[in-house]
Order: sequence, then C-alpha cells, then structure tokens
Amino acid sequence: MRLFISCPLGDKLTSYLTSLSAKLPHASLTIPKAYDLTIKFLGETLPERVEPIQKILSSITIEPFEAQLTSLGVFSEHHIRVVWVGVGPEPL
Repeated sequence: MRLFISCPLGDKLTSYLTSLSAKLPHASLTIPKAYDLTIKFLGETLPERVEPIQKILSSITIEPFEAQLTSLGVFSEHHIRVVWVGVGPEPL
C-alpha cells in the first residue's frame, strides 16, 4: 500500500486550483473532492504498519499556515494522470 502524509487545503486555494484545472486544453479532468498538500511520501508500506502510523499521526495538530504556489508539473509526460503544484517562498 502506498502511503502519503498530507494536510487538507483551505477552501480559497481549493477553489483557485479548480479554476486553474478548467483552463487545461484538451483535458478530460476528474476534479478531486479535496486537494491536499503532500508533506511526505512514505512509499510502499506493509498493511500491518498502517494502524501504528495512523495512531502516531493522529496525535499531531497543524496550525494553519500560508505558502506561495511556486511551480507546476506532471508526474508523467507520456500519459498525464496527475498535475502537481509546488509550494515555497517564491510565487508562481
């Protein structure tokens, strides 16, 4: 099972990303119900490790923070399935 650590994005940013995705030419899009910020990709993880990881992560709280959209890319140029947006100190 592939695991990620992520946090949800606010409504304002989610609306903005949805409006951007509508501008992609010749794309058949599946708009996610929620966007998230991937903090860490854990990779392939054994099923028996999932519950302990969830337990540890459930005790963590994250205060709201601001970040700038910095870059745009895709995970595969041959058959694009995922478009990502980077965050950092310099705006897009």
